[in-house]
Amino acid sequence: MARGLHQRFQIQGCVAKSRMAVVHLAFDPENERHIALKRQRPDLRDDPLITSLFRHEQRLAETFSHPHIPQALETGVMDGDAYIAFEYVQGHRLVDLLTQINQDRRFVAISQVWAIARGVASALAYLHRPGLNESFPSGVHMDVCPHNILLRENGDPLLIDFGISRSAWLAPDVPVVLGREAYVAPELFRGASPTPALDVFALGVLLHEALLAKPLFRAADRAQTFARIQHAPISVPHLERSSCPPELGSIVLRALARDPQRRFADGGEILSALSAHM
Repeated sequence: MARGLHQRFQIQGCVAKSRMAVVHLAFDPENERHIALKRQRPDLRDDPLITSLFRHEQRLAETFSHPHIPQALETGVMDGDAYIAFEYVQGHRLVDLLTQINQDRRFVAISQVWAIARGVASALAYLHRPGLNESFPSGVHMDVCPHNILLRENGDPLLIDFGISRSAWLAPDVPVVLGREAYVAPELFRGASPTPALDVFALGVLLHEALLAKPLFRAADRAQTFARIQHAPISVPHLERSSCPPELGSIVLRALARDPQRRFADGGEILSALSAHM
């Protein structure tokens, strides 16, 4: 009889659920450690798109080694269940911090915004550059948003959930899946192919929201949100918040350029700009 996940790990509870996967807190008795166990949703086991995307994420996870991306400890398939065992990180998601900040009518500290910006940009620079190893091409995350930034207890950010990411390792006939709608770059509405500049735009939205403690484009429904992404005025962070350094505000505005040719091209470019002012 095939060995299942429940025999390999002591699954203790669900901590997150997405369109394609479930993440459990679990204990690995063989290695005596807690882990974050990500598994393809059982009800979607036979969905070819979801299966292709999850196997792609497994392959990426096996390759990654970066301080701002959670470390994958093990990947595999047990009794039909595809899974990734990640290091267990104590902390909270950026979206939870922003929700609390908004409710309390205060701001994220500028020092923390700088740290989030540099950490996420560093992870993106790593993802976007070709040649992580001899065979890895550059990739695009496709879903950079506060829900997918995990903050360690010391505040260090981690970029998580590469479930809809793109790379040459993914078959070209696998359809593009959009990330959270309020962070989608406008060129995707014009049928553009995914590029690292998409992730830069999403990071710009995230940082604008962190600086001003309010949504930038999110509206009552999907259509209004997409309309705002394409046409709504974008406020200048350092004019709305006096404590925001103009250089940080300017970097965020360039990341939010609707014309991708005027935006930072990739994570490496925005990381260089951030590093020059830190």
